[in-house]
Amino acid sequence: MNSPFEIVDDFLINHFSTSLANISNSCIAFNGGKDSTVLFHMIRIICSKLKKAMPLCIYYYNQDDFEEIKKFVDDTMIKYGCSLLIFQCSYRESMMQLNKMNIRYIFMGQRCIDINDVNKHQIIDKVSYDLDFDMFLINPLMFLSYNDIWTYLLSNGFDYCELYKNGYSSIGLKSKTKQNEHLKNPDGSWKHASELCDENFERINRI
Repeated sequence: MNSPFEIVDDFLINHFSTSLANISNSCIAFNGGKDSTVLFHMIRIICSKLKKAMPLCIYYYNQDDFEEIKKFVDDTMIKYGCSLLIFQCSYRESMMQLNKMNIRYIFMGQRCIDINDVNKHQIIDKVSYDLDFDMFLINPLMFLSYNDIWTYLLSNGFDYCELYKNGYSSIGLKSKTKQNEHLKNPDGSWKHASELCDENFERINRI
C-alpha cells in the first residue's frame, strides 16, 4: 500500500506533468503555516524533478498576522527564488484577479481538521463565490494527519515558522491564537509543536 505522501506525490506529478499550462494556470496559497509549508516543498520537489518552474505563490495579508509568519513567508520566497503575489482584499475579489491572470487551480494546504463539513473533505473542490468562471481549490494534503505533517518537515530538515518551536500547534490571526496548554511544561516553558500528545488538540489554541 502506498504511503500518504506517495499518494500526494502521484497526484501532483499527474497534475504538473501533463502540460506546461498546468504550471501557468496554477498557484500555491502559501500562508506560512506548517501545512502550506509541506505543500510548498512537495510541489517544489515535483517541479524540480519535472524540470519545470514553480507556480506563483499567493499570500493573503492581514494586519493581525504574526510578524514571525510574515518573516517566514518572505524568507522562504527569497531562499527558493519564488514569486509572491500579496492580496489585501476579499477572497472573491482575489479570485477575480486570479481569473484575469488565467489561474484555474489554487493549491491549498487544507486538511480535514480545517473543514467542519465532512461533505467538503474533497481534494478537488470548485470555488463557490457566484463567479461566472470555473476555478478549483486543490487540497492534496486533505487526508494527512498532524503527525504526518511534522514527520515530513522534520525528517527532511525543512525550515518552518519559529512559533511552532514555542508552544503553537496551529497558527491563525494573532488576536485569535494562543499557545497550546497541552504543550506547556511544568516549569512554564513550551514544547515543540511536534510533541503534542494528541493531535485532536491541534487547534484547541485557536479562539
